Amino acid sequence: MSHDRIEVKEYIQSIPFEERLQRSTQMRIDNQGKIPAILIKAKSCTYKLPVQKFSIDGSMTMGSLLFALRKYIWLKPTEGLYVYIKDTLPMLNSRLADLYERYKEEDGFLYLVCAHQEDKGFI
Repeated sequence: MSHDRIEVKEYIQSIPFEERLQRSTQMRIDNQGKIPAILIKAKSCTYKLPVQKFSIDGSMTMGSLLFALRKYIWLKPTEGLYVYIKDTLPMLNSRLADLYERYKEEDGFLYLVCAHQEDKGFI
């Protein structure tokens, strides 16, 4: 188990493995065909993000997820939102089901870390 993001390491250390495994298993039972995911803010991120634990439709693309997150937190056009999976920025056309199969953790969750950057515009 390799976590490149400190935020994910801290979350994993704060909750016992058995509890995380039980939660992800229950989420898969309750939401057939959906992916259990944990959304964590990067240390530098100041956005108010939605609930930390949620189920995602596996047919969604990374671009669709970013669009939904941007809409939920009402970002300005000059504000950027980035979602990392294991310290990697996935391509926007990647299906979440494929990302889940490639990057899911032993506890059954897909860990997503959100970061931002604000564009100050042209000087």
